[in-house]
Amino acid sequence: MKLFQPLSRRQVIHTASLLGISSLAITLSQDAQSQTGDIFKESGLRTQKPKPLKYEAIPGLLTKEQIAPHYRAHYGGALKRYVKIEADLEALLAGKSPLASDAYTLMQKDKLNRMNSVLLHELYFDNLTPNPAAPIDLLHKSIPFFRDYKWRQGD
Repeated sequence: MKLFQPLSRRQVIHTASLLGISSLAITLSQDAQSQTGDIFKESGLRTQKPKPLKYEAIPGLLTKEQIAPHYRAHYGGALKRYVKIEADLEALLAGKSPLASDAYTLMQKDKLNRMNSVLLHELYFDNLTPNPAAPIDLLHKSIPFFRDYKWRQGD
């Protein structure tokens, strides 16, 4: 009698996602770990201004020429559009402008997309660090398992 059945690749990925192993890949920088309180207190979604960039370059990883345009165009552009949608929605709901049939729904969808983009970019830029923390022990131990191709057989 076999005690353990080999898992298919799909079962491994499903189980890993249920256990939260995929979320362990995100390790917060020392700066972010030391912060207490509301992490979105300085978010552009609240202040309507871009958060300052902590590092203009990460030596050996990202240059200033790579970070700056991404910060301005993607993060800044999403935040600028989010602020505009907020103002437009306030005007529509105040009755200052006529409300078209699907305008509210489409604007809310666009607002949500921009909000997600702003949050993800803020998390990305906040966690850039020239001195990354070591991976969590569980993640470090699981890497050899995923490098081994034997578990993929039969899938």
